[in-house]
Amino acid sequence: MLDPRHGFSQVVMKDNIYLIGGFAPTGRHPKFLASVDIYNPQTQAWSDIRSMPTAIRPYGAAAINGKIYVLGGYGKDLEFNPDVLVYDTGFRAVEAVRKLPVRWGELKAEPQHQP
Repeated sequence: MLDPRHGFSQVVMKDNIYLIGGFAPTGRHPKFLASVDIYNPQTQAWSDIRSMPTAIRPYGAAAINGKIYVLGGYGKDLEFNPDVLVYDTGFRAVEAVRKLPVRWGELKAEPQHQP
């Protein structure tokens, strides 16, 4: 992993594992991370993608149709993150696409596949 971390979210997409945000193990006052590390198990190599606009944790993350959605959570000052962030893994870019209607922290997100 490029940035040592704990308390991160992870998603699997296109044979890669994405480790998103979390805390750096810096002692008594952990540092919130905005970085995203990518691991490719086939090549056993790490790379990165553009960081989130702000360091947040805990939040929900889900991979759907080639994009990673990051929802809710709190920033380093424990302020609510109102943005829905979308990573386009093809372009290796992230953008805020909308605001959440309510405050959510400790959120979990999973895609639901229906037949």
